[in-house]
Amino acid sequence: MEAVLPGSPPEAPQLSPRDAELAGVIPSRLRVDIIVRRQTFKNEEYYVLKDPLALTYFRLQPEEAYVISQLDGKRSLLEIQTRLAARYPNSPRTLEELAMFVNQLSAGGLLNQNAGRFVENARRPKPQGLIALWAAIIGKLLFFKIPLVDPSPWLGGLVRAVNFVWTPWFVGGAIAFMLWSIGLVVANLDEFSAGVPDFFSATNLGLLYIAIIITKTLHEFGHATTCRRFGGEVHEMGVCFMFFTPCGYVDASDAWMMRKLRQKVYVTLSGVFTELIVAAIAAHFFIFLPDGLARGIAFNLMLVASVNTIVFNANPLMRFDGYYLACDLLEIPNLRNKAIAYVSFQLQRIFLGYRNRQQEESFTHDSQETVFIVYAIAAYAYMIFIIYGVTQIFAAILEPYGLHDFGLSLGIFVEVSFIAFPILKVIHDVMKPGAHIEKTGSASRRLSLLIGGLALAVAASFYVPTRYSVTQQAIAMAAVGEWVAPEVAGTVTKVHVRTGQWVQVGDVLVTLSSAEATAELEIAQADLSSARLEIGALERRADWIAAEGRAQASQNLEIAETSYRRAVERVERLTLRATVAGYVLTPEPEKRIGSFASPQTPLLRIADTREMRLVIPLTEDQAQLVEAGGRVEGRWIASARPIETRIESIANQPASLPEVHFGMLSYFGGPAPSQILQANSGFHFPLFLASAPLPSGDHQSVEGLRLRVTIEGRSATIAERVGRWFYSLFKIGGAAPRQHG
Repeated sequence: MEAVLPGSPPEAPQLSPRDAELAGVIPSRLRVDIIVRRQTFKNEEYYVLKDPLALTYFRLQPEEAYVISQLDGKRSLLEIQTRLAARYPNSPRTLEELAMFVNQLSAGGLLNQNAGRFVENARRPKPQGLIALWAAIIGKLLFFKIPLVDPSPWLGGLVRAVNFVWTPWFVGGAIAFMLWSIGLVVANLDEFSAGVPDFFSATNLGLLYIAIIITKTLHEFGHATTCRRFGGEVHEMGVCFMFFTPCGYVDASDAWMMRKLRQKVYVTLSGVFTELIVAAIAAHFFIFLPDGLARGIAFNLMLVASVNTIVFNANPLMRFDGYYLACDLLEIPNLRNKAIAYVSFQLQRIFLGYRNRQQEESFTHDSQETVFIVYAIAAYAYMIFIIYGVTQIFAAILEPYGLHDFGLSLGIFVEVSFIAFPILKVIHDVMKPGAHIEKTGSASRRLSLLIGGLALAVAASFYVPTRYSVTQQAIAMAAVGEWVAPEVAGTVTKVHVRTGQWVQVGDVLVTLSSAEATAELEIAQADLSSARLEIGALERRADWIAAEGRAQASQNLEIAETSYRRAVERVERLTLRATVAGYVLTPEPEKRIGSFASPQTPLLRIADTREMRLVIPLTEDQAQLVEAGGRVEGRWIASARPIETRIESIANQPASLPEVHFGMLSYFGGPAPSQILQANSGFHFPLFLASAPLPSGDHQSVEGLRLRVTIEGRSATIAERVGRWFYSLFKIGGAAPRQHG
């Protein structure tokens, strides 16, 4: 890389005081362990620099690589500048620019320096603006990693042990196995649909969490072993947290040192390839295993290793495998950063009337403007969509604990931060000193137009009509039915019916006994007899004393008769009778004999299952968003068959405990916290039950089957919906205002 200099050096130009000061500076030499490798990119020469201690990589232009080659600890900056001008006359560099470049190398620890200077640089506080700090906090919420071990001592042995997986016959066989597995899934689609568990149940979410940990750890091992197989080094392995989910990770960045594009592509695709093999194996286990824990794990492994891999890992819009593959195939390193920077200075030019010469110069030799614009917009929109989806899931998980708004507000904070950060960065870059900013027009006029457009959009939000939408779990219930529950506490002594028996109105169902009620009746009967004897004795006497006592005795007799009637009614309530005609649906009711029944505790379910309806439990906020006549669309959880109906009625009062089905509890996917049934104070979570007719043929006469439904709610403008959300979030003035249709 050494240049051949002319025999007689040209006359030195006149230097400024600053340049004269820099000309005599002799930079430290490059560390001897630094690796610089020449590569070809877009038919042009470039160099990759590797720091084997920090495991960092840098892509250098030929001019920068030449400057590094001149850092021998003897040459001054002026001599390096002279040699650079002779080697690259079309790419001159000033002494100031060379000094800045050398300082960057020194700050990165790439140059030899004494211990005192190294400690001084390490301790020097690095300025960090508010925007950068904000971005770092949001980034840490979404992703952070913890290094644990250096796998290089044993990774080579592992690669030699499984060396066959990189042979053409194994890769071809694996692809054939994947295709066969896809055909098997298609051929057994009904089996898959019927065997899919309730995805959002607590049990399945736990299995999904385990499946993500296993799959992503195997994914990272695929990268590590393939990188080592093609000559790369892997010195870091640990645990990372993506959206608070732990996964294994490895640092396979040494793939940048590979000269052949084919090898880089292999390293990039190895993780996705590993996951697809896992998905194919899990699909076979899911088909042939019986229902249970193992089958649930197989389902989630198949889901994570296929759908999740394609949507996330193979997606070039996120900085995972698909992104690095796109960088290699498009031959655009740091595609995301370049796209954002390009769009940033274009926004500065269009909306603020400024030109950033520094950013424009970095794109002088790049003709990928269309790729940058399309990628930046697509990646930005996709991340907003992903954060929104994660926010909704997080809020839904916390909803049964009364923390829905907290989860939603946390997610919206991240979402707003992600949306606002690029906008603030555009403005910050304009104001940053030394950014080579050039004003091209009236910034105030452009800002006025921008603010006017935003004001017009806000005004339009008060007129653009939309509709609320409520998604909830519904329960299939009989149109006519009742929960039989005692009004008086007692012990079940006899059950007069059996499961499946048809009963008429008035039929005796259950007989209870209560020593307290019996004793109360005996006492009331004795008091009544005593009152009758007393008034009878007074009526047989004709003296004036008896006449005065008869009034009090009559009052006592009236009180005794009232107490007796109440005691009799209480004893009669120990005999439970049917108030509707229907089938006995409670399984094995005779097993309740001998048990104690508290008031309002359901003992039996009587219902006519020949006509069914949907019961949709709604929270107080949800009940305000829907109205009778609203369209309902959903699917049976058991069979995934679709249904469509309309809301017939919505209760004005919260449901009582006997009206609450177990399918309405959060443990089974409903909105009500499961813990409240164990609370000593009883059921206090307000549920408002909406009812909708169930189309004939869409049930199997079984109560309790669940559906996932979406209700078309009341009409409202965009501004009303935003305002309502803020009312609900911050509890301004109590509950959110009711919307009227």
